[in-house]
Amino acid sequence: MIRICLFIGLFSFCIGNAQTLFVASNSMDSTNSVVINGYANAFYQGQGLSNEFMNKLIFGGYIDDQLKDQTEQKLLNFGNRLAFGFSTGIKCYVATDRLLNNPNWNFAVNADYIELNSSTYSKDLFHLIFSGNADRIGQNMELGPSYINRIVFQKLGLNLAHKSNNCEFGVSFIKGQSHFALAANQLTLHTESDLSAISLETNTYMQSANKRGNKIGAFNGSGFALNFTYSLPIKVKNHQSSSLSKETVATKEIGTITLQMDNIGAVAWNNSPSTYQIDTTYSYAGYEVDNLFNIDNVNWVDENTISDSILPQPRVSNYWTVLPAVFNLVYVSKLTTSHPLGSVAGARYQLNADMKPMIYGGVNIRLHRKLSTSVIGIVGGYGTITTGIRINYSSNFIRAFASCNNVIGLISKKGYGKNINLGLQCRF
Repeated sequence: MIRICLFIGLFSFCIGNAQTLFVASNSMDSTNSVVINGYANAFYQGQGLSNEFMNKLIFGGYIDDQLKDQTEQKLLNFGNRLAFGFSTGIKCYVATDRLLNNPNWNFAVNADYIELNSSTYSKDLFHLIFSGNADRIGQNMELGPSYINRIVFQKLGLNLAHKSNNCEFGVSFIKGQSHFALAANQLTLHTESDLSAISLETNTYMQSANKRGNKIGAFNGSGFALNFTYSLPIKVKNHQSSSLSKETVATKEIGTITLQMDNIGAVAWNNSPSTYQIDTTYSYAGYEVDNLFNIDNVNWVDENTISDSILPQPRVSNYWTVLPAVFNLVYVSKLTTSHPLGSVAGARYQLNADMKPMIYGGVNIRLHRKLSTSVIGIVGGYGTITTGIRINYSSNFIRAFASCNNVIGLISKKGYGKNINLGLQCRF
């Protein structure tokens, strides 16, 4: 019985881009000369892939047939999503009266490290990797369309922020560490009923830019990225009666709408990257050997010959890739002593990340003058429906938060994915 064990980097542990749904603000005012923001985000999430399955896959453990079958039953025939992510960075805002001769302007420098590995795959591909093709004899296994995209980069940027207009614009230099992309638009495996032959029909495009390795010091590409943030305070008229029975009209702020766009740019991979284009059908029917002791058959299995027959020669040429840009729109109501309960709602999307558009909404609760929390429901992204929570601490000199976009997944092996976001702001 022919059994094919196919392992693709689709299920390898990699780390990717920030997943926090709340937009940070520099929050500089006349009393601050320096504000420093730091953050770290880590997540993995797969549609239909439980934490019990993922923990054994990543950290080791026996995946029995029952767990494989339970996992496969929850997958879609096509378009299943899996992503791993990590990012961390620091941004320092400095107030100065000399910048543009306007005290409302300040500047900031930022340094970030970002990795992202995302993919979409079919149920048959999962079955082939973890169960083989023994039970699919005489049938077609539709392994595609399947896609993998992995990018690792660092950025160093300069930003301008206007305090009174609540806006910020920045540009960053991108150092491309590594990149890998695979697009299998067609990938069909067929095993003959009598086991006489096996064939693979494929139309696959692959790019790789890792000539100088995958470590953080590798410099395989360069590029640029833009970021923009604008916050619009929402104000309503507040009618008040004075002691002279005259009505006065004032305005009060009830919340803020913030638009954020980050990592809008591209990377040129220019250190001898490789590109493969495969559009063919492979068939294998075994070897015919008349005399095993014939000297011509001594080297009948040659790795280089097999490799050359399956993989074409790579085309070495520079190419560009678009960065996984993030678009975030969020409304957060203002919490006060008299109004300790508010709302939060927003939408998020990320390019080149194989994710669905994400929408979310929930409540803000003021627990203490220095402590507040948010609970939200999330639809889309790499899952279906999840629950998120965030805890905020705020004082005159320190602000901090901890949040999770998948509470059930964080605490239960029956959940789907894990997510943690941490942030710290120091004001001087």
